[in-house]
Amino acid sequence: MEDNYKITLAELDQVVKKMLDTDQVARWLELKVQADQLRAEAQELRSRVQWQHLMAGWAMQTMPGTGSSQSAQSDTALPDMDLS
Repeated sequence: MEDNYKITLAELDQVVKKMLDTDQVARWLELKVQADQLRAEAQELRSRVQWQHLMAGWAMQTMPGTGSSQSAQSDTALPDMDLS
């Protein structure tokens, strides 16, 4: 498997020279840093949403008058409407 990754020193030198000759390397590194920061922020937001969802589920189970039973009661409390 390691044979797939072997390159000569001359090939590596050419690649590095091409990279150093362009401004694209700096831009690529900047974008990589930004992407890493965005990934970290997205993971933090996912964790917060999961935590809030967990707490909301817990609150609905432990607090009286919350959840589907409340919405069912509010539906029956609405006045009948004549739709004819």
